Amino acid sequence: VVPYIEELRQDKRYGSVINMIILAVKAAEQQFKEPGQGKAKKAEVIRFVSDWLIKNGIKVTDEELSQLIEASVFQMHQETK
Repeated sequence: VVPYIEELRQDKRYGSVINMIILAVKAAEQQFKEPGQGKAKKAEVIRFVSDWLIKNGIKVTDEELSQLIEASVFQMHQETK
């Protein structure tokens, strides 16, 4: 998964989206520190990134966004091990 995320970061279409998702995930991790708040974290990331996508005229499906978020979270957890 990590090489996949790194590959997407180099992709013109997904690079800025991945970077924004990683930023949003890190912010959500700081905002929701209590265990068991995964759904709230993901909802906040989706809200933040969706607003950013609209403002920047970038089209990403809900399914793509969800998968990119999950992959980004997985990558972050791998990096902290």
